[in-house]
Amino acid sequence: LFLVIIGVAFQLTWLFQGKQDMKLITIINAVSRLISVILVFLVVKTEAHLYLYCFCYSVTFIFSAVLGLALSRKKYGLKVRLCKFKEAIDEIKDGWYLFISQAMSKIFSSVGVTVLGTVAVSSIVGIYSAIYKIPYIMILFFSPVSQALYPHISVKFSESFQKGCQTVKQAAMCIVGLFVIGGFLIILLRDFLISIAFGVAYTEYSNIIIPLVIWMILSITNNFLGIQFLVASGHQKEYSQAFSLSAVVTVLLNVTLGFAFGVYGVSSAAAIGEAGLTLMLILKLKKLKTKEEEKI
Repeated sequence: LFLVIIGVAFQLTWLFQGKQDMKLITIINAVSRLISVILVFLVVKTEAHLYLYCFCYSVTFIFSAVLGLALSRKKYGLKVRLCKFKEAIDEIKDGWYLFISQAMSKIFSSVGVTVLGTVAVSSIVGIYSAIYKIPYIMILFFSPVSQALYPHISVKFSESFQKGCQTVKQAAMCIVGLFVIGGFLIILLRDFLISIAFGVAYTEYSNIIIPLVIWMILSITNNFLGIQFLVASGHQKEYSQAFSLSAVVTVLLNVTLGFAFGVYGVSSAAAIGEAGLTLMLILKLKKLKTKEEEKI
């Protein structure tokens, strides 16, 4: 699984975002993840295939990174070199608020499984982890879309605040709407999907997918409110403040509801925590819009 870290370190999504040339890298990332999902379903058949699953999952990041490096060399003539330690520190300082937000996101995304590991038997932890993958796959498919939108929206905000707002609204209404429809279909067909993907035994806990789908939809909505709006308009600090507070609340909810209601409490905590972030981001945006209107 450490291949994931190596792959992410060499991925050049940031480069193509900055060059506003996202078409090919978006296709590369999406295809890489699709290949990973297909490989898992094709070759992972028993619990003895655990290491095979880890390889199928992590090799995707290496594949994406290698193709990205090859593309950057062909299109821009760029080569990989080591940077100075001071340069790395300067970049971290410059993007500190966004760095902290992304780091906390990765750390706290697994808190539900950690809590379940202390309050439930291993089989329940496995069931939750498996069912969680269904809405999480939707998040993975949204990720390249988000990466492709960000540079375009940033340019619109550089032209004017109003243009940026309008672009975010139009994109959010279309994309979030599609994921809402997809989420509704997942909830409606949850027993069928879970039985096909993991087996009939897992359908006993199929209802936990409902709050997890709500979490998925809110997470995508928060990407527009936070990353595409606040960060793209230069308000990383406000986004980081809201996200950090939400992360703490989510952890507390996972611990409290997890100990009280087990797997149902943990799945509900994810949705409630994400809803809290939505509310905080909306409040931040209202304050920001008020300030911009006062300037006009």
